[in-house]
Amino acid sequence: MVVVSSVDMAREVLKAHDLAFALRPKLLSLDIICYKCTDIAFSPYGEYWRQMRKVCVMELLTVKNVRSFSSIRRNETTRLVEFIRSSTCGELINITEQISWYESSITCKAAFGELLKDQDKFIQILRELVELAVGFSVADIFPSIKILHVLSGLRKRILKVHKNTGAIVEDVINEHKKNIASGKKGNAGTETSGTTVIWAMTEMMRNPSVLAKAQAEVRETFKGKETFDEDVIEELKYLKQVVKETLRLHLPLALLVPRECRE
Repeated sequence: MVVVSSVDMAREVLKAHDLAFALRPKLLSLDIICYKCTDIAFSPYGEYWRQMRKVCVMELLTVKNVRSFSSIRRNETTRLVEFIRSSTCGELINITEQISWYESSITCKAAFGELLKDQDKFIQILRELVELAVGFSVADIFPSIKILHVLSGLRKRILKVHKNTGAIVEDVINEHKKNIASGKKGNAGTETSGTTVIWAMTEMMRNPSVLAKAQAEVRETFKGKETFDEDVIEELKYLKQVVKETLRLHLPLALLVPRECRE
């Protein structure tokens, strides 16, 4: 395993020789969670991956499709603001926890609509899956020693959580089939992450002058408006720069997706 930690080497691997490092290593957790790595993030580079990317760009992440979920984002934003507003009497609030659930709730509602009966349980299971997927495993460092997966107990844990996730998703799929059969319309899905929001708030609290300038811009832009309007976000030029700087300083995940050299 090689860790690329310098800007020059990262440019060589991710830009100059991108095709040579286009494959993903087969890790136990991802092999189980992603159904033999058939998702877009970890599937092998080739025709299948190109078709998956095409579906995402042309079907899932079009401007029209993303905007169709604006009511979900608006409702969840209002709920979050109301929760914080109702807890101003000296009560401590775990902002990280609230933002995480806020983003997860948007994801679930956009992907499943109102068909997800046990949303809180599903979100908790997804968190556990992510921890297992990105966590360190000595068995992945020495993949030829199969017994390490058994000794570590990782395989058993992943299979258990994956089974619980599959059961919930299967129920949603069955509900979609019933709705289609009865002529009802369903919803597609999108994904976002609260990690960047949390880090942006953290960095602004560390830099009061930046926080004050961002707050002033938001208050001026939304002055006189009773509800949250996504179209106005385009006017928040300074806040956009804050987000970009946050992404530069803090990746949404601890590490970039690992790559494997195919040459």
